[in-house]
Amino acid sequence: MVSGIPLFDFMYNSFTSDTYIYAGSIKKDEMAFYSNKKTDFLWTISEESRTILGYKCIKASRRNATHELIAWFTNELPLKGGPLKAEGLPGLVLEYSYRNLDKKDADLLLIANKIDLYSSLNVKRVPSDAIEMSFNDYFTEQVYFLDRGTYRMIKLIGTTDVKFDYYPEN
Repeated sequence: MVSGIPLFDFMYNSFTSDTYIYAGSIKKDEMAFYSNKKTDFLWTISEESRTILGYKCIKASRRNATHELIAWFTNELPLKGGPLKAEGLPGLVLEYSYRNLDKKDADLLLIANKIDLYSSLNVKRVPSDAIEMSFNDYFTEQVYFLDRGTYRMIKLIGTTDVKFDYYPEN
């Protein structure tokens, strides 16, 4: 969320195309989507483990120039993946945190609070009439649709290169 504006209505994790697809409303009756290719980050998997929601989870960590990221994943479920930049692990991430290296406490902590296993899922998919666009175009359209004031500000400063500082890159 940027200035109170949700970036998407839902995120779809495509295992077949190895991408994340983000979709949302850009006009009253119009949806759009953009996609990002997944990145396999290099994680250090430790011997440390603990139980989350009844599943044995293994600790994995990685660092970049500014952040330390920690993920607790389980391979007891037939899924792989996780939130934000928790890609490339051999299981499902049930807890994820990162912190700026200059700080003691986590900037973000996400913990799974429930797992529902279904034999048949009604998966929400991108509508066939949704418009595919770049992230910058999608973001600009969403800002215009949801907040005309912020849209005018973006146009006034003349940028389409939107950067976010609330999650660490690579």
